[in-house]
Amino acid sequence: MRELGALETRAYDAIGFGAPESNEIATTAGLTRSEAHIALSSLELEGFIVRRGSGWARSQTIV
Repeated sequence: MRELGALETRAYDAIGFGAPESNEIATTAGLTRSEAHIALSSLELEGFIVRRGSGWARSQTIV
């Protein structure tokens, strides 16, 4: 698994242990909606996060 970039790290940290929606993640992380979308897509592809209803949550398989 590769190392996270700056956008991905900020988005991942903004998710915390809840299941916030992408707009909330963008606001908390200080990212634009486009940056958040890019980061979330990358995190999902790498298996760091999963969809939970209309929000995002950290994957249970990543340590």
